[in-house]
Amino acid sequence: MIESLAGSGLAIALALLGAVCFAGAAVLQHGAVAAADPTYDDRPGKAISLRGLGEIARRPGWLAGLALAAGGSGLHAVALVLAPLSVVQPLGVLAVPIAVLLTAVRTSRARCRA
Repeated sequence: MIESLAGSGLAIALALLGAVCFAGAAVLQHGAVAAADPTYDDRPGKAISLRGLGEIARRPGWLAGLALAAGGSGLHAVALVLAPLSVVQPLGVLAVPIAVLLTAVRTSRARCRA
């Protein structure tokens, strides 16, 4: 019984850390796309050319985001080994509000510098 609780606790911690990684990846990659094209428009129907996509894929921010997403996937997978999907998956949704908070912190710092 104690072993299953310890496994679930570790799984919860790993799932939360994975959510933070996914949120960081989203923020970094969005920043890389926005920095690549000053006229960037994220409205529906707008597209990036293949050349632009290639340029974005070589940006350090995009690559760091890709590494964070891979790390988050690994953490999520290990959490799923330790605990059932019904425990781990709801914690992954926390990536959305965490990304919002990270973006708010990032944009407020950018405004302070300007």
